Amino acid sequence: MYFKLLQKEIGFRKIAAICLITITMLSVLFWIQIEQQHNYIESYRGRLVKNISSLPAAGKKTQDDAFTLGSKYELTQLNAGPIPYAQAYLKSLEKSKKPINERTSNAKQIVSRATGTSLSGPAFSQTELDNTIKELSWVLKRDITPFYPSRQLLDELTPTRYTGDPDKYDETAQVSGARFYTNGWYFVWYVVHQNIPQIFIILGVLLLGLTFANELNPAHRHILLLATNGIDSIHLWAERWILDIVVIVAAITFSTAIFLLGSLIVARGGSLQYPIVLWHINGKQSFMGLGTILTRGGWLLIMFTMLGESVQMFWSVITRNALLTTVLTLLTIGLGFFVQHVSWLPFTYFNVGETINGFTFYRMGRGSFEQAMLVVAIWSVAIAAVSLLLLYRNRKYAYDFEK
Repeated sequence: MYFKLLQKEIGFRKIAAICLITITMLSVLFWIQIEQQHNYIESYRGRLVKNISSLPAAGKKTQDDAFTLGSKYELTQLNAGPIPYAQAYLKSLEKSKKPINERTSNAKQIVSRATGTSLSGPAFSQTELDNTIKELSWVLKRDITPFYPSRQLLDELTPTRYTGDPDKYDETAQVSGARFYTNGWYFVWYVVHQNIPQIFIILGVLLLGLTFANELNPAHRHILLLATNGIDSIHLWAERWILDIVVIVAAITFSTAIFLLGSLIVARGGSLQYPIVLWHINGKQSFMGLGTILTRGGWLLIMFTMLGESVQMFWSVITRNALLTTVLTLLTIGLGFFVQHVSWLPFTYFNVGETINGFTFYRMGRGSFEQAMLVVAIWSVAIAAVSLLLLYRNRKYAYDFEK
């Protein structure tokens, strides 16, 4: 009886709305990535063509000869596709690390600002240059689909470690560090790293969780009927808390799967083996496979779904008003993005992208992903338990369901 009532309260329309909005938003963002990639490549190709057009006539030599020959070489690799360009890009980065007197002719090297390097050295940090070389070496050795066009692997500290002209940072970062997530799994990582799934979770919590506040209204026929017939409303609320979490997670997972299948129509899926930078507390960096990173992200997002449902339940019991519950829930979630980094508060880990790649713990100087999971889980269960205790007290002293 409980389960049938809960199914009716959740409603197919609410679930369909979550799925439709999730799929639509993912599709729009994915299409934007494809358009940005196309525009970037066309614009960059035009720059190379302009460089080539200045190539001196046969028999004449200028100091720019090597530069224009390099542009011709790069254009050939760019037109050849992602893998040939990635191979040429990697070789050019490796050459840029050698002393000037040991470098070979620029005719077979990408010499534009695409690599973020010059005769005076890299514009970005040595760490980012080394990480890019490691990343591309890993990708090409295992025949993994690379980003197109290949660019520097920048990280969260790039602006503070930039060694080039500060006035040209935005332009240089755009040319040297632009990445376009036009493969299915890479795009999912982009979405997670940009903290977009939280929008879908908040939507689901608000759509499904408002039932908590409505049930405390005496005019709510289902809960009133159950209460007058001796059915335990505490039990019902606990089951609804669990079921809402399951439904939200299932709806978002299903929507993402549908999107991934649809994305194969216009692009390849990419590889779950793709190396992603992982931060350590001491500032060092290593790599972790994309599949493992996304698994960590999935578990943390489930914890935040629990937290959102618990917060919604708490404010429902306190206010017994759907509108106030919505406002206070949104304010509580919004507060999380302004709270200082305190390891025992769940708000600290609201930036899921930086939590799963370890940057959050690097900034705090302590903590781990497992600790983040534990903190969010404890707060979620604790808030839900307090809410149920308050509901029990209200039920015992007839504060709720009064005729």
